[in-house]
Amino acid sequence: MILDNIIFSSFTRDEIETEIAKIEQPPNVGENISPGHIIMSKVSTQDNNQASRILIHKETLIKEAQNPNNRSGHFNQYLNIYTLRLDGTNRLNLLQQRNAGDLQQTPTNHLAHLFINNTLRAEVSRIVYEAFGKYYVIDPTNIGMLRVRLSDRKPNSEREEKGWEEEAINFHKAALLIDKASDGVKAFSGIITTLLAGEPKITLIDEPEAFLHPALSYKLGKEIGTSLRNSKKVVCFYS
Repeated sequence: MILDNIIFSSFTRDEIETEIAKIEQPPNVGENISPGHIIMSKVSTQDNNQASRILIHKETLIKEAQNPNNRSGHFNQYLNIYTLRLDGTNRLNLLQQRNAGDLQQTPTNHLAHLFINNTLRAEVSRIVYEAFGKYYVIDPTNIGMLRVRLSDRKPNSEREEKGWEEEAINFHKAALLIDKASDGVKAFSGIITTLLAGEPKITLIDEPEAFLHPALSYKLGKEIGTSLRNSKKVVCFYS
């Protein structure tokens, strides 16, 4: 299907304020913000999965979100950080080692988001286990960094996966770094991670079957459909 035009639904004031609150960041120390302006920050695949910080005038964005089809500047910026684009190149790099950042603030990347959210990480691990028979875990033992591993066994406790003690070090040492997995495993796991942890509103996936054999392509499509069933998210496949 070729899309000739897209019409956006408008936000109510309460809806857009709720969405803004999810990604609003406090200013850095010594950073001066003009009156009425806020900083929004959200992970962007266009920026190597690091959070991009955008300074906007809050009231202007709210008004534009109530009439989004004027395609004004602030709403375009807002829409862009909620749009995920996955192509054959970046999907293999989605799970590279990332900085943990300040875990008390809005996560600066997908791995930090998953590391904090045990329920979400368990869902990603379930999907990956059903696809490959390996447990998806996040290894924090390279202090200050987070990396994905595939384990033959499930961690015995949250502390074994998320701690720095000897039990956690030994657990992760025995697991395979995602960097050493096949392209199919990296692509599948990376797409699932970004869709669930990144929470994009619109996802564009170029050749979704790339690097995947038919059974994995089917599994990926099924999981994407399941995750979107009760949401307002949109995924578009193209080639």
